Amino acid sequence: MTDWDHNNVREVDWALGGCMMVRRKAVSAPQLFDERFFLYFEEVDLCYRMKKTPWRVIYNPEAAVIHHHLRESAGRGLNRQKFEVINSWMKFKLKHLFHRH
Repeated sequence: MTDWDHNNVREVDWALGGCMMVRRKAVSAPQLFDERFFLYFEEVDLCYRMKKTPWRVIYNPEAAVIHHHLRESAGRGLNRQKFEVINSWMKFKLKHLFHRH
């Protein structure tokens, strides 16, 4: 997301699950995360569903977190992490392709 100024509060399509705060009123427990997403895209799915309601997804540059991760899914070749990214992306696309409202 390098195409916009990250110094301002703004509405976005989704937020990283590693640094996400969700109001309890925004979702009920059964709707929080879809357990079919083992890893990756669970936060994208949640934000996508929230945006279909009156709730919004907001980026706030004053919120900060240090998230130590390896980014193994970004490496070369097919590994477990990259497989899970592809698998979850396909689940997300199929879920929302066939369940449009």
